[in-house]
Amino acid sequence: MTEQSKQGEPGFVRNGPDRLQKVFLYLILVNWLVAGLLLLKLDQLSFVAGLLAGGGIAMLQFLLLKLSLMRARRAGDGYLLYPVLSSTLLIVLLLIGFFFFY
Repeated sequence: MTEQSKQGEPGFVRNGPDRLQKVFLYLILVNWLVAGLLLLKLDQLSFVAGLLAGGGIAMLQFLLLKLSLMRARRAGDGYLLYPVLSSTLLIVLLLIGFFFFY
């Protein structure tokens, strides 16, 4: 064991600006924009178009959630999970409403 891991400090230490963090935050913003667009346009879509849009957005949510969990575990950025989880819940509720009330 190294001296750093014995002290209980995180194994990942940032040195300088983190560009990946900025990209990740912009990706979360794009995710919210997609959720808002889905909210506005879902009632105008046909069932097939809604099914395709829902599948694509579900894949995007899964990838973003997986990336955010990896990022939070590795870098101690647990605060990133809250906007991703809340947008995931919003999109899940929208898709459930679309499929049940179409």
